[in-house]
This record gives sequence, C-alpha cells and structure tokens, in this order.
Amino acid sequence: ASFASRPEGDWARLNASNVLTQALRMMHDYTEALSLGVATLATARRALGVEDELTLTAMGILASLHRAIFNVALALALLSPPLPTATSALVAAASAASISRPHRGSY
Repeated sequence: ASFASRPEGDWARLNASNVLTQALRMMHDYTEALSLGVATLATARRALGVEDELTLTAMGILASLHRAIFNVALALALLSPPLPTATSALVAAASAASISRPHRGSY
C-alpha cells in the first residue's frame, strides 16, 4: 500500500511527507516544498499535537525552507512558538543542568 492510502495522521505518512519536503527543498523546488511542508505541519499538529517529535521536526524543516527562501521572520516565528508548560519545564531543567556542570578547562 502507498503512503497516500494511509490515514491522514499516520506517523509513517507524516514522516514520508517530511522527507519529501526536505528532498524538494534540496532540489530547489521551493513552491512544492512550501506547499507540502505547510500541509504536513498542519496535519501533524492536529493529529499528533504540538509537542510530538514529528510535529517539531516538521516545524524545523519548514523553518529551514523559509530561511532558504529568505523568509527569515517566518523561519524565526516557527522556531520560537510559545512553549507549552511541559516543554518549558524540560527547557528549564536542561538549562539548570548545563549551568551546574563545570565547563571544560575549569577543573
């Protein structure tokens, strides 16, 4: 069965869409890449949620596409959304861990 025959929110289908979006960007087919990237991100957000790894990957791919076509403001907006509480807690914990570790050469 093809990926197109899978349900819209299927992980394998969304992952294939992410891979295809990246391939289109690398081939400089920005119009098709942008169309597929936007659709993939919207579907991933709706089907998997905003904190899912595949959704975050789609955000990163779309941001890199916008950066490639000089839409820097849109790229930054995709990479700087308001963080949900769970993600904020993880970021805070990671920051605290990196601050408390000695830096190379300081021992």
